[in-house]
Amino acid sequence: YTCLTTYWISPTGSDSNPGTLALPRQNPVATFNALGGPGVCIRALAGTYTLNNTNFNVTSGGGNQDTLTGYSALVCDVPLTCLLRPWTSFPYVSNTIYVSAQPNPVNFGIIDGFDIEGGSLLVGCGSTSSCGASAIEVEYGHHWKIINNYLHDSAAAGLQTGWMDYLLFRNNHVFNNAWLNASEYSGISTIIPWQVDAASSYHYLLQN
Repeated sequence: YTCLTTYWISPTGSDSNPGTLALPRQNPVATFNALGGPGVCIRALAGTYTLNNTNFNVTSGGGNQDTLTGYSALVCDVPLTCLLRPWTSFPYVSNTIYVSAQPNPVNFGIIDGFDIEGGSLLVGCGSTSSCGASAIEVEYGHHWKIINNYLHDSAAAGLQTGWMDYLLFRNNHVFNNAWLNASEYSGISTIIPWQVDAASSYHYLLQN
């Protein structure tokens, strides 16, 4: 993918800032929703980002086509130095990043280079189903690339997808997930694929 426009976020930034390197925003998802689009990269500076109960759900900001400049990307500037943690309010733990929007799904998105932690390290989940969520969950969209991330310590899945098409899941380290959810999950779970076209190429690629 190619960045035509870059906005910056920092754990010490503010979402009232314009998103320049000198005046970065703070919340990864809120910034993606507000400023994402084709050829846009939301670039995160190193540090820990804890999402909140109003800004963990990606509902807008996607790209528009499967080209180098057609994707909208959330990128850690120095790979694996950006830790994302979920919103928690015991006994509820959200998905750390939740891509789900109906009736207008978010398509052509990229999540690249993050250390994404689920909630099982933060609270005593036990076997409470509502307590267990995933590091990344993508629903109802198509053309998402989840690349070069650590996805770990989620009560449910490291990656959970459903009702979507065209997934590239490459060079991710997925570990210590699916321990604490009463519904049972897998480290990587893809359910109910939807076909958005009749192309004969592979629609789901899980590599490395």
